[in-house]
Amino acid sequence: MITAISPATISEIPLSPVTGTGRVSLIDQIAVTDVIAAYRAIGVDVESMFGPLQSIQVFRCDDTGYRFYFPYELAADAPFYAKLQRNDEYYASWRWEHGEAVAALADSHRILEIGSGTGNFLARLRDEFGKNVCGLELNPRALEIGLERGLNMVGQRIEEFADRRVGQFDAVCTFQVLEHVPDVGSFLRAVCAVLSPGGKLIVGVPNNNPYPYKFDRLHALNLPPHHMGLWNRSALERIGNFFPLSPIMMREEPLQDVGYFWSVYLTHLRQTRPALYYLLSKVPWRVTLLLQAATKRWTPGLNIMAVYQRGD
Repeated sequence: MITAISPATISEIPLSPVTGTGRVSLIDQIAVTDVIAAYRAIGVDVESMFGPLQSIQVFRCDDTGYRFYFPYELAADAPFYAKLQRNDEYYASWRWEHGEAVAALADSHRILEIGSGTGNFLARLRDEFGKNVCGLELNPRALEIGLERGLNMVGQRIEEFADRRVGQFDAVCTFQVLEHVPDVGSFLRAVCAVLSPGGKLIVGVPNNNPYPYKFDRLHALNLPPHHMGLWNRSALERIGNFFPLSPIMMREEPLQDVGYFWSVYLTHLRQTRPALYYLLSKVPWRVTLLLQAATKRWTPGLNIMAVYQRGD
């Protein structure tokens, strides 16, 4: 449960990583011991990354509704992602938002992908759709694999890359990246710099409305050092108020694994509303199937994609 917390409980109030203003609110605190335990449950040891820190804070940017973890220094480094890459599913060969993006890129030829992993999406754009593609990737091993596939990929951050690429791309894509970025404002300014006027930005991020954050607050890979921010539709829509980016399309992934959602939701109820959990646990299985069918129809899935157009 998210509760209001007095700013007096922490020693520092950060600026919004999106707007750079002090219009932020502290909405939650999470014990570092809980974060470490969550990662250990999936076989990842992050204890050394927190040092003497006792808790991490969750703030909300009041101008956009974007929620972010603090302190920013918790963001993972390249060796951390190299460990995660040992899981063959970490860089998915094709995601829901990839298919959605292809249609949005029909009129774009020069395409940059930020966080291109091993180059799966870039290779499809190049080989099947004849696009002129370039990728940025900071994981050395993933970059090496992409280069071995003959892809034009560079091991640079977008801020560094943008210095010599002003206005050179018709579209920029970034999937499952923005939630890792501590300085969102710097990232988006650099994206705007490389886009030509009228160019498109396509963003795919985890959809934290209503879950996983609301119902699965200690989901390891949705916590630092892996994720540094919590996006939802509202926060993505408000980006256009602070950057020359006009939202032209917003799509939520259909709920895929309704069984997983119900498992997460029931665990949440057991901890927060035990009486309701007890009632739901006693309903006949046929009623449960009806509830799950209704859930799949009305509940958005785990990811959301936004398409923006850069202004002149």
